[in-house]
Amino acid sequence: MSTLCLQTFVVVVTMIREAFDDFCRFLRDREVNNQKYKKLTQTGVVSVESAKIKVGDLIIVEKVHRSVFSVWTAVLKRFDSRLLVVSL
Repeated sequence: MSTLCLQTFVVVVTMIREAFDDFCRFLRDREVNNQKYKKLTQTGVVSVESAKIKVGDLIIVEKVHRSVFSVWTAVLKRFDSRLLVVSL
């Protein structure tokens, strides 16, 4: 009987922890999806939320997000220019 109670307690605590982690992940995802980017269109530059970016959109990146080893940051500083990215 005590083993069953202990296992039930462990499962319940694990479920609560997983639910909390999922909620925190949801909040981070919502924050990231609401970030604004500049999209190049036929009418000019338009501000758009990252959740509304579609395949083939031309995005102007003014700062490098999620850069591995800051490679692109060094390139942008070297040439003092903007980076135009095609979303794939």
